[in-house]
Amino acid sequence: MLYTALQHALRYSMPDYEYWEPQTIGGKTGKYQLLCPFDTTCEYRVLSLAATDVTTAYIGKYPNYTAPGNATNIGGDPSLGTAVPDMGVQGVVMAGAANTTSPGSDVWLPFAANNTLLIDLIVGSSHAAWVTIIFRRRIQASGVWLEGA
Repeated sequence: MLYTALQHALRYSMPDYEYWEPQTIGGKTGKYQLLCPFDTTCEYRVLSLAATDVTTAYIGKYPNYTAPGNATNIGGDPSLGTAVPDMGVQGVVMAGAANTTSPGSDVWLPFAANNTLLIDLIVGSSHAAWVTIIFRRRIQASGVWLEGA
């Protein structure tokens, strides 16, 4: 009985995830790459976009995807007059006003081990913008990393 109680207490006192320190990346208009800090599958979350001028940003896994502008459609073309099914784009698209910090999403997105997260920034008037991202990976009660979780 005592052994079972100790196992139960230990299991629920362990954190479900190991978190990596938040990473901030960015600057002037351009494409940036952020390496995954873990050697196992994990998840990432965009915490914020800080901008010194009007900014659009794409954060995701697609190397050739550009942050959308004011006239960019994602996932179909509404001018066709009919609904056209499309997959859209995986990742996060954010917009920020001048001299503001926009909060990110509460959603955690899956990420492969030893992969590169791509950040594309379009910043107005040669100013700068920065994206803050955090990574985490799931662990078992014993403290062992869960592959593919």
